[in-house]
Amino acid sequence: ITSKDLALKRKSKLITEKQTTGAILHVDLYNLLLTVNSYLKGKPVFIACDGYLRDAGELKGKISQNSSFDRPVDLILSFLSTIDLNEVIFYIDSPVQCSKELENLLKSLFIQYKLNGKIERIKEVDKLLCQQKEGVIVTSDTEIIDKTILKMFDLAKNVLKYHFNAHFVNLQNTTNLKGYSI
Repeated sequence: ITSKDLALKRKSKLITEKQTTGAILHVDLYNLLLTVNSYLKGKPVFIACDGYLRDAGELKGKISQNSSFDRPVDLILSFLSTIDLNEVIFYIDSPVQCSKELENLLKSLFIQYKLNGKIERIKEVDKLLCQQKEGVIVTSDTEIIDKTILKMFDLAKNVLKYHFNAHFVNLQNTTNLKGYSI
């Protein structure tokens, strides 16, 4: 639950796919992958009251070595190849066991999809994203959304709509709590 004012402030940072034209995207990769993967596994995903697609997978950063991200990565890069971006920078949390394998997968698919981008495996992705001064951030992490000065793009929502014509439960339409958003 968050205040109505905070939900509106977060929502005001969201931009559309069209508004990403020529942008540099800074992507919180594990955050994005967990949401897309939750949808693919049939776990609940929903539009939160602040307008961002979120998952109810309850993984809270728990990524096992058995996590397979091949399909979500392919879907994400396939979608990104359809929009006109300046550059995509994927940030991977280096402490996660499978981070090197994920980096290698991304490198091989960058070539296939002819994407202009790079991959950075770093220890503190959230901190780095909060410090960015230009470009657009891709995450649904509320700490990053609240701290960044940059606009946000909901890549997970756009990928799933593009590939699956997905429709989501939208909590923006269902809450009537006075002064609060769920």
